[in-house]
Amino acid sequence: MFTDVVGYTALMQTDERVAIDKRDRYMRALEGHHDDFGGTIVQRLGDGSMSMFPSSLAAVSAAVAIQRELTAHDVPVRIGVHVGEVIVEPERLTGDAVNIAARIESFAVPGGVMLSDSAYDQIKNRNDFGVVRLGRFKLKNVGRPFELYAVAADGLVAPDSEASLTSSISPSSGT
Repeated sequence: MFTDVVGYTALMQTDERVAIDKRDRYMRALEGHHDDFGGTIVQRLGDGSMSMFPSSLAAVSAAVAIQRELTAHDVPVRIGVHVGEVIVEPERLTGDAVNIAARIESFAVPGGVMLSDSAYDQIKNRNDFGVVRLGRFKLKNVGRPFELYAVAADGLVAPDSEASLTSSISPSSGT
């Protein structure tokens, strides 16, 4: 799972005190919900993070809880969840799954949780929350196209299936 506080750099330039308050609130929510769902924050990335969870369901449940808490406090965050193999090194995770998860997070909407097809496959039979299929997309510098999904749950922002994601992500041909 990757997370990012939306607009943090611009807010730091206009109101440092408010930016730091939002960042601190984000970090408390992140840490608390990781503890609740068995996650591990692997790396803090300025105003974002990279995490691991024991399952897709745990990651998505934590993401939903984080978004609900932060939305109530006007802290806009994007979250992306992907499942795949990683290379565990002493101070970081690397590998294709890390890069894909980062790409997916970067296209999530503020207040939303975006899933790759592999994450969706592991939660699709659950009724804890719904999903909106966004379509099949080719992510920048990633070999295969991905089906992307947005989690649809109370307190989350989910684009409809007709929503346009940014130009750095393009619909795959042949769908």
